[in-house]
Amino acid sequence: MRLARRSYAARVIRETEVDGVQTLLVPAKGPIRAGLTFRVGLADETLPYTGITHLTEHLALFRHGVRDYHYNGVTTTSTTTFHLEGSADDVVAFLEGVCRSLADLPVDDVVADAGWRRLDRRCPRRRRGRSGGRFRTD
Repeated sequence: MRLARRSYAARVIRETEVDGVQTLLVPAKGPIRAGLTFRVGLADETLPYTGITHLTEHLALFRHGVRDYHYNGVTTTSTTTFHLEGSADDVVAFLEGVCRSLADLPVDDVVADAGWRRLDRRCPRRRRGRSGGRFRTD
């Protein structure tokens, strides 16, 4: 059974290269989903620079603002991914925009991002209280 799955995957998943970047294409119905993943994350940071990858992720997405499609960035221990769901034009615009931003990070906007974080910390959040499943707002 395992061999049959591999041959099916080999027929469905198409591997190619776009401008030197390895890509995997999988046909699917509905909106297009795309992601750009880099093998860099928290594990690659030294203690004095902890969080620099996550900050880079925020700065790369800073110029995108509000869009008609869903997009986000995720930094994990070993990877940083920028992903979205939208039309073909949305995918092209998003990925080109992320690459442009990564090539020229808006470092002047670090102060603005820090201000957003301070504001975000002041906003009431729903947190799990000590009383099991109850939620409280701080």
